[in-house]
Amino acid sequence: MIENVTDMVSERLSAWYDANNNTFPENVLYYRDSVSDSQYFQVLEDELPQIKAAFEEFAKQHKLKENPSFKLTAVVVTKRHHT
Repeated sequence: MIENVTDMVSERLSAWYDANNNTFPENVLYYRDSVSDSQYFQVLEDELPQIKAAFEEFAKQHKLKENPSFKLTAVVVTKRHHT
């Protein structure tokens, strides 16, 4: 699984925030490639909460009154061999 998802999302979120007049994205598309069938649950239970946590932490660091709301869409592409 991917480590430091929170750090990666925080970096991209900061760039978005700075480039878009201190606003948050309303929609986030998380494209996850090369996931085996047995790893779907890990993506759901480990990586997606880290994305949400990055938004919450960013809001705290910038002393925002409330956490930003956004739609999170995860596209998970299955690992295939010999197709």
